[in-house]
Amino acid sequence: MATDENLNEDWIKTRSWDLGFTDLAGLFRFEGVSEGSVEQQRAGLQRFMNLAAWEAAPDQLKAEAGAWLLRNQ
Repeated sequence: MATDENLNEDWIKTRSWDLGFTDLAGLFRFEGVSEGSVEQQRAGLQRFMNLAAWEAAPDQLKAEAGAWLLRNQ
């Protein structure tokens, strides 16, 4: 989840989703970790989830990311 500091700084990014991907594979490509290790993918996913933009992520992507994190703890 985004921190209050990120929300204050980037509040506009929490209002819409226009990043060109709606699934976890796309997020991994965006983060540059699609061919990385599970650890690199986890770090990329967690880094992205801490951004204010994550607040506007599609529900399906949030569910997919949560399930992936549970499988890859």
